[in-house]
Amino acid sequence: MVLDLERAAGALFHWLAKTPGGIRVVDVWGSREQYEAFADSQIGPHTAAAGAPAPPTVAVAPVHNYLAA
Repeated sequence: MVLDLERAAGALFHWLAKTPGGIRVVDVWGSREQYEAFADSQIGPHTAAAGAPAPPTVAVAPVHNYLAA
């Protein structure tokens, strides 16, 4: 899957790992609205084109603090 990162306005952090059941992605965005715009225009169409059986499960949690090295 190749995403148009120019459309990722508001993306602050992205992490992906392989799991026994597939993959896990953790993203941090400036706002939920910025994430939803990117998901609607990029993630949804690309996962469907790649043959994903359903839209990804998304959990949203506010970030209160983070550390960057």
